[in-house]
Amino acid sequence: MPPESPSSRKVVVTGLGILAPTPYLEALEGRRAHPPSPAPELTGFEAAEGAPAYGFELADFKIEDHLPNVKTFVDRTSALALAAAKRALADAGLLDPAARPQGVEIGCAYGSTMGCLEAMGIFWKKCKSGNPKFAPPLAFTHGYANSPSSLLCIEFGLRGAAATFSGERLAGVEAILFAYDQIASGSAEIVLTGASESLTRAVHAHLFSEGRLSSSGRANIWNEDNDGVVPGEGGAFLVLESADSAAARGRTAYAELAAVTIGSGSAVNPYLEAWDRAGEDALRDVTVASGPVLVIAATPEEPSVDSWERPFWARRLAKAPSAAAIAPKLFTGELMSVSPVLSACLAAEILGEKRNGTGLPGAVALAEGQSAPATGPFSLVFAGAIDPLAAAGLVVLRKA
Repeated sequence: MPPESPSSRKVVVTGLGILAPTPYLEALEGRRAHPPSPAPELTGFEAAEGAPAYGFELADFKIEDHLPNVKTFVDRTSALALAAAKRALADAGLLDPAARPQGVEIGCAYGSTMGCLEAMGIFWKKCKSGNPKFAPPLAFTHGYANSPSSLLCIEFGLRGAAATFSGERLAGVEAILFAYDQIASGSAEIVLTGASESLTRAVHAHLFSEGRLSSSGRANIWNEDNDGVVPGEGGAFLVLESADSAAARGRTAYAELAAVTIGSGSAVNPYLEAWDRAGEDALRDVTVASGPVLVIAATPEEPSVDSWERPFWARRLAKAPSAAAIAPKLFTGELMSVSPVLSACLAAEILGEKRNGTGLPGAVALAEGQSAPATGPFSLVFAGAIDPLAAAGLVVLRKA
């Protein structure tokens, strides 16, 4: 007889933690109806000569305000991860180790596109300016791609399954996929899952050298006039948990994580094929309900709203009674790996009825023949992200 397949268990969201630019928070609170246009000017560093100086910074962020015990150097990407993760664990009732389920080790899944370029820059600048043996070893140890996840595990006593994903736009989706697989297969009960990105001079210079920065400072996600990205920074974390574990702890879940998929495309039609493959996998076990459906765009490469109607999965959603699409990145800037995780956090809040309507202004209609965007209550939310290397990811959440 063939070996028995692993059991598939429900995965739910029991904790949320975000650090996001002020315009995004203002929009969620109803204090801002339109994104800043152009985006705010950079204040934390001087941009490279000739580079557009726009960006969504967390100008007042200090790690000491969140973790007073941190007394030594910590890269800004790691600092944002630590602060956002602390909020997520506290929200889930898991910050205090004594309050955690006996015998259950919490895992950690983390993603970052740029990683710790601030620490890496400090180290290599010292190496190039003099004798390399005098370069600061502390900065070197904080410059790895997995430095943030290592600090998370140390600071919060996370001893379960852990993985770090880095180097491309879907790193946050990959972190969610890892956590989902671990829990659904029975290999883990609880996994802290998230991503962080910092907006430093090194990151800004890298985006400028690749010709990816918007010269106008205007984010136009559903407009063919989009002339590039406006960078941002932040951190977003979810506590993902098996439904049985959440019930045993007496925790009410925000939402159920119904599916997480990643698809790739060929050189012929890369984005459309990537979307189709991700969508086919996501919708294989997810039924589009009779109620309104929400799509959250987590990346800036979508040139127009029509692009949501071409892929297989979007055509399926267009058949829903009503649907809407929103783009948080208009209020945050390009957050790279953080964008899909932030979108999943927003989806969980909406499904958990912590926010009215879509939670953000600027929604557009998505269903065929629909004159105005749906306003909820939503029973199903899709957070979609694409990568310049022709990959697409979907995170699907539904009411718990």
